Amino acid sequence: MILFIGQVARDQQYREAFQEVDFRQMFGPLAKWVVQIDDTSRIPELISQAFHRAVNGRPGPVVVALPEDILTEMAEVSDAGPYKRVLMTPAAEQMTAMLQLLEQSERPLMVLGGSGWDAESVHDIRLFVEQQDIPVTASFRCQDLFDNRHPNYVGDLGFAASAQLSSAVRDADLFTGSRFSNGRGFDRWICCFGDPGT
Repeated sequence: MILFIGQVARDQQYREAFQEVDFRQMFGPLAKWVVQIDDTSRIPELISQAFHRAVNGRPGPVVVALPEDILTEMAEVSDAGPYKRVLMTPAAEQMTAMLQLLEQSERPLMVLGGSGWDAESVHDIRLFVEQQDIPVTASFRCQDLFDNRHPNYVGDLGFAASAQLSSAVRDADLFTGSRFSNGRGFDRWICCFGDPGT
């Protein structure tokens, strides 16, 4: 999501103008990136950067503040090209390290979630889970990433996880997959599947 939001004219900033807001401060903790365009010649560059930042890595919202007087100014600049999504994959040495950790683990648990999945990646993760014979769960609203009738599927890790699954999470000595978004840190956590870039 890209949020374009109006701002007071540049000559009115820092004078407590009506409806002036420091959008970097307001949206900084909530958005992936916040920018205010103060130079019309940089509009193509900064809009392009906003779209690139929103869709690459872990996708997230970007806020672009537009001072009122910028909207009527003209500039002679080249248009920026269309944004491109950069697909990220783990390097070979990262996969080797993950396989070694899985080999050493006694109670691994894979948590699937996030965006960026397609039919091929869903198929590939099923093959990987079967080859490694590890239990897999899906995060909130991601149950379609793995066949819920598959013998390796141990349940939905959403708001109403079963007691058995909750116990498996507590007892796991290695997590792999998508990251939890509740801010809890896991020192046994490796991220190789799920959100691109995590």
